[in-house]
Amino acid sequence: MVRRKMQQGTCRLCGNDGDLTFEHIPPQKAFNNLRTISLSWDQAMRLGPDEPVKGKVEQGGVGMYTLCPRCNNGTGGWYARSLVKWCYRGMEILERSKGTADLFHMRGAYPLRVLKEIMVMFCSVNPEMTEKQPWLRRFLLNTHSREWDEAWHLFIYFNFEGKLRYSGVSGSFDLATGDTTLMSEINYPPFGYMLVMDGAALDDRLTEITSFISYGFDETAEFVMPMSVLPTHSKYAGDYRTRSEILRDREAGLAAQAAMRACP
Repeated sequence: MVRRKMQQGTCRLCGNDGDLTFEHIPPQKAFNNLRTISLSWDQAMRLGPDEPVKGKVEQGGVGMYTLCPRCNNGTGGWYARSLVKWCYRGMEILERSKGTADLFHMRGAYPLRVLKEIMVMFCSVNPEMTEKQPWLRRFLLNTHSREWDEAWHLFIYFNFEGKLRYSGVSGSFDLATGDTTLMSEINYPPFGYMLVMDGAALDDRLTEITSFISYGFDETAEFVMPMSVLPTHSKYAGDYRTRSEILRDREAGLAAQAAMRACP
């Protein structure tokens, strides 16, 4: 286990200045305890689907210095264990199906706690999220709160293939319809999580779990829900093309550019 010193900054949950602890995203016990390679945005943008990842090796899992000790310990005790059990069940299903699962089934889940821990993760990835959305701070620091912005939608999918994506708020514009989607995405096997803050989901294979907000903090449920296995070879949030599809599209783009240059 890697011991990390605290850093100084503003807690991305409560907004107080002071010591910040290292927040594992997802929780360390949800398989997030391995060596990883961190890349800058520019490095990730230049990396192709078949290129080996080279960069700084981080020990002990993926995370950031984002939460004060009080918020880290509080949310860890309130919500994290429920998400860890959720992830263990997801990994079990993926392993048994050898990566071909299309259904998620779990008994004894705590839906509201799972949703809240996922939202804690998104707050860590997005520095000003609770500052711009005060309701979110109230929602996460009050275990029984079910306050929610109806424009926000949370989606989930199985993931075990590709690269990790920790994408802050970004926008996608559909040239055909003129629609804009504002979103943020986190993926770490066995799941990926897509938060849509404005607009619609970019892929109909995503499974929406926003309804988890309707459960109480101490309420359990059994779930049987369709869930797709989606790869994340691309660096772009919401892009679930396979490796071969990315290479095919790249070749098509290069051919189109060559054709344009050849025109008199």
